[in-house]
Amino acid sequence: IFPTVTVTLINEASHSVYLKCGFDEGGEYKGLQKMEPGDSITWSFVELIFPLRWCYVHIDEETYGAFWAFTVFLQCHDCKWIIRDDGAYHFNHYYDAWKKTRLFFQY
Repeated sequence: IFPTVTVTLINEASHSVYLKCGFDEGGEYKGLQKMEPGDSITWSFVELIFPLRWCYVHIDEETYGAFWAFTVFLQCHDCKWIIRDDGAYHFNHYYDAWKKTRLFFQY
């Protein structure tokens, strides 16, 4: 009845980035993680009603903020994200293309 959603994040930036993505399914806090160029992180969860999953990424001193790693609006069950030097990109299955995503809460 409720589909499983998988989120994959890949660091395609030319340097390490720092990432923090909400809570896991057990409700445990996931702390800040360092991703080296080429590293990837994948996690899955069951889509109950309208879950929201967010990530905070710090690429450099000028590019950092939060983005929604999953919302119903994204219309994906295998959600793919890449982090580049200029921000976060979501793979849009409808257009078969990567789309740059605005980072929120940027200070």
